Amino acid sequence: MKVVINTCYGGFNLSDAALEALIERGWTVQSYSDITEESPPQIVEYPINVSPNGQRYSLWTVVCDENYRAHPDIVAVVEELGDAVNGAMSKLKVVEIPDKIEWTIQEHGGKEWVAEKHRVWE
Repeated sequence: MKVVINTCYGGFNLSDAALEALIERGWTVQSYSDITEESPPQIVEYPINVSPNGQRYSLWTVVCDENYRAHPDIVAVVEELGDAVNGAMSKLKVVEIPDKIEWTIQEHGGKEWVAEKHRVWE
């Protein structure tokens, strides 16, 4: 399985070129003014809402939600665009992990890695 992570301090985000590439792959864009009360609260930080297959998701969800980090379109865009995919303060990389494991993305200061999920008690 392939997963996209940010490999530098700063944070994970996509460049305008990457967003355009997703749109070319059939993703849709709604203007900020179309956001409703049901939209995720994180959308406040972003001017657009990007969604695959007609489903509404904020840009925050697209770039941060773990399910989208393995989305075939996100992986393909990172592989195809190389450094042009990087947004401000990001350096994106595709990492390969074993299939059929439960995984999570962990980070420190925006620099990320993929870790196998395990149980934690506090």
